Formats: sequence, structure tokens, C-alpha cells
Amino acid sequence: MENLTINGNVYQPKFNFAFYKQVSKTMANDSQDGFSVLVQDLLAGKVEAIVEAYYHALAYYKRNQPTEDMVEEALSATVFVSDEATENAVDDIIKTMHDDNFLARNLSEFIKTTENSMDIVEAQADAMPDEENGQPNMQKKALETSLKSTQGQLNRLKTLTNFGSTQSPMGDKSESVQAN
Repeated sequence: MENLTINGNVYQPKFNFAFYKQVSKTMANDSQDGFSVLVQDLLAGKVEAIVEAYYHALAYYKRNQPTEDMVEEALSATVFVSDEATENAVDDIIKTMHDDNFLARNLSEFIKTTENSMDIVEAQADAMPDEENGQPNMQKKALETSLKSTQGQLNRLKTLTNFGSTQSPMGDKSESVQAN
């Protein structure tokens, strides 16, 4: 993950529980938690999601956390200079989130929930007629297009997180968990 230099200060983004708490509080909507909204926006290619991810990854700075505008300005010099750099930033954000065990569990839950939702939508689409009044069923076509797009995004996430592989995201860590 790239450090950001803002007003002469170097900020190191951290994807941790402070990040999660801030994302959950500020990005939630009526139907989704904030973490899911951010992941979905990243996978959909929304550039502002990169700013959001970096901004919230600086949550542990608390009162010294730079503003979103400052973060965007710092990213403009590096991440937003090309499509390739922007795509690489999205991949890096997701991989870095996956490096945190807590966030890795949340990414796995996002994948499972999305797959379940897709199964429901697919069943609804399959139950619809192909044609209505001699015309193609546009609602069915829209659902199928949405499913195809979501599947592509989900495949990208699975690839970046090695979801379904035999190795745990926790790697070889076999320490016991202790609360202090």
C-alpha cells in the first residue's frame, strides 16, 4: 500500500479495525453495511471508492486524520495518473484488506452473501418468460446482465483474495488469540 505525503507529512494507510469501524459508520446505506458498500464500489471501478478506502485507512490517526480532499489530492499525483495505476490501486487495496485477518473474514462473508443473493436473482430470472407479448422480456434481460456483471466482479475479488483455495488467509499463523 502506498504511503501518502500530505502537507509535508507522510501518512501510512492501515486496513484494520479502526478502518472498518469508520467505513461502517460513514458508508452504510439503507440496505447494506458500509464495508460491503466500499467493496462493491471498488469492484465496480468507482474512482471515489479509492479515495474513500485511503481516507478510512488513515482513521487510526484520529484527530490528525487528513481530510478526504487532501487524500484525493495526494492520490491524484500517483494513483489517478493512468487507468493502469488506478486498477492496480484497487487490486492493492483489496489485497491489503485481505492481509488483515478481521477484514479477510469480512471479505469472505461478502463473497458468500453476494453468491447467495445472486442465486436468488438467478432463480427469479429463470422463472420469468423469455418473451412478453411477442417481445423480449426486458426485465429478464436486465437481471441477466446484472448477474453477469456481478459475477465478473465477484470472480475478480475471489482471485485477489484466493477465496476457495486450501490455504487460510491467516497463512501459517498458528498462535492462540489472547485478549489483553
